[in-house]
Amino acid sequence: MNKQVVFSFGLVALIVLGFSFSPNGIFHRSANAQQSQQLRQDNQQEARAPDSIEYGRLVFAEDQKFNWIVGDEQIQRPLDARGLITRLGGTARRASFATLLDTLGNDGWELIFETEDPEGYGDVLIFKRSAR
Repeated sequence: MNKQVVFSFGLVALIVLGFSFSPNGIFHRSANAQQSQQLRQDNQQEARAPDSIEYGRLVFAEDQKFNWIVGDEQIQRPLDARGLITRLGGTARRASFATLLDTLGNDGWELIFETEDPEGYGDVLIFKRSAR
């Protein structure tokens, strides 16, 4: 009788261990259930109403100057790169177009495309960011 109990216990242990670590085992299913629940939560968050987006335009004006327009607000006169960087709250040790783009990027603006100004000033860069 003692051999039968040990043999039965060993057989049950092998079945449980084999089932638990197999691809269709209990632990694997538990992990899949957790992953499925996490995916559902992620999808619900994505399905929420998107954040409000605001758009900005950087218009190339004459003589290496720029106009920055967000919605209906516009800087009244064209500024050079250093002036615009300062106006946007950045610091310009070396004022350049790249520094201006960095300042906009640091403020959450993302360049989405470039087009020509319908009024004939030159190129216009269009930016977007989540509304604040």
